[in-house]
Order: sequence, then structure tokens, then C-alpha cells
Amino acid sequence: MEREEHLFEELCAKGKAYRKRRMAAGEKHGAYLSGRAVKVCKGQMSGKKKKKANEDAMKKSAKGMAMYGKSMNEEAGEINVFSYQTQHFNACPGAQSLYKAIVDGEHGKQDKDLVIRVAKAHDTLFYLEKLAMDGKVEVTPELVDMAQNQADLIMSAAKEKMNLEKEHSYVQGHVDKIKDQMNQVNEASVEVDDDTEFSLSLKHLLDKHVIKKDD
Repeated sequence: MEREEHLFEELCAKGKAYRKRRMAAGEKHGAYLSGRAVKVCKGQMSGKKKKKANEDAMKKSAKGMAMYGKSMNEEAGEINVFSYQTQHFNACPGAQSLYKAIVDGEHGKQDKDLVIRVAKAHDTLFYLEKLAMDGKVEVTPELVDMAQNQADLIMSAAKEKMNLEKEHSYVQGHVDKIKDQMNQVNEASVEVDDDTEFSLSLKHLLDKHVIKKDD
């Protein structure tokens, strides 16, 4: 009878651990199991749990996707502000820099809920500015008032609760840009397939795109 050498080889610690683990999983001791244990000792197979390896691979993949998503948002000029993803911060590099610094703790400990509310007010202001500059709505006193209200809310929080009034000095400039468009932008019209036209109302656009105050 041919001698099966691997049955008589002294197993290393890894090989013994592998054999013990497989037997605990219900596999019977035998030549096949001993042969694999020897391969583990010789480095011909890892002997690690496949489940653990798969879990590690999944974690690395998820981390990579998260970093990729963060990178894409940053490249687009948007920021994750304490779990709130901004939508219109690409309109203002100053806001991007400031709120990245706030999230990173460079301006001391801040009330996260307050910072999120102020970031949402920024988004509303920036969206109103985009509407005005893109000519999608008529720039009326009503729109200017809405923009000024958002700016006032931001500055009030910045001064009284965040102690960052100076750092928010860019805010009023966005309102001023809307004011400059007051008499220059006509009401936007959109052509549809049947060649008819209809006007986009400010209320419709805000309801669709802007974060409401109570959110």
C-alpha cells in the first residue's frame, strides 16, 4: 500500500488550527482534511475563513464607494454638513470653505442641528440666485424679499449663536446679485412639444427644489 506522507507530517500551528476549525464545522478527520492542513502549513492555501475574507472585501468596497461618493460631491462643490447633503453650495466657494471648516471642527464646537438649518437656508438663497441669474423666473420684489429673508436668518444665527458673523460676510453679496437682476430678467417661458408656451411660477420652482423652513 502506498504511504500517504501527509498523514505522518507534523502539522504547524496554522495547519492544526485549520483542521480543528474544519472538524468543528462538521468535517470528518481524514486524509483529505489532513492533506489540506499540510497545504496550509506550506502556504499553498490560506486556510482563512472565506466568510471573513468576503466580509473584509465588502467593507473595503463599501469604504471605497463612500470615499468615491464624497470625492464626487466635493468636486461638484457640495458638502456633507453633519449628514445633510448640500445642493447648491457650488454657487459660493466661500460657503464651501467655511462649512468644510465648521464640519472639521476648525471653528469650535457648534450646534449641529443649528448648522444644518443654516446650511439649508444657504441652499435656499443660492437656489433663488440661480433662478434669477439663469432667467428662469422674473426677478420681482417678492423674490428679492425671499432672498433677503434667508440672508437675514443666516446672519442672525451666524452672529448670535455661531459667533461667525465675519466669516459669513459673503452672504449679502448673493442677495445683491439678485437685486441687480430686478429689471433685467423677463419671465421665463418654456416651449413644449405642441409649440404652446407656459410660464414657470416662482412658487412651483420653490416647492419642487428648495428645502422648506420646517424641514
